Amino acid sequence: MTLYFKIENGTTDIIDTFEGALVDFNTKAISQINGKPFFVIATITDPAFTPITQVRTGPIDTYDGTAADRVFTVRAKTQAEIDAERDAASEDDLRRIKTAVLYAAEKAGDDITILAVRLAAFDRAKEIYQLLN
Repeated sequence: MTLYFKIENGTTDIIDTFEGALVDFNTKAISQINGKPFFVIATITDPAFTPITQVRTGPIDTYDGTAADRVFTVRAKTQAEIDAERDAASEDDLRRIKTAVLYAAEKAGDDITILAVRLAAFDRAKEIYQLLN
């Protein structure tokens, strides 16, 4: 898919962006018509990245009068970001396990005392899981 920037004639201001299939035309000739905005084809820089250890930021759109660019950048995740994602994933895993334990206990017809013991065991398992991760 081609990315176009709509440029205010006589400036380097990007008015809008458009992804699609416009008929290719000579943008320099179109830009000279009645001082109206015109479209230019943008070059996209979108480097590959690994979401587990990197973050993609952007895009930043620029037009310098001759070239239009859309640039994404990639940076390494901080240790705090990696830790936060790991902790969130661990909490989701533990929530699903707890739901499964409660469901199984209910289906087995366990009374409230047995259920309390199961939940206490689950909470201890959760502490151990968090220590290991």
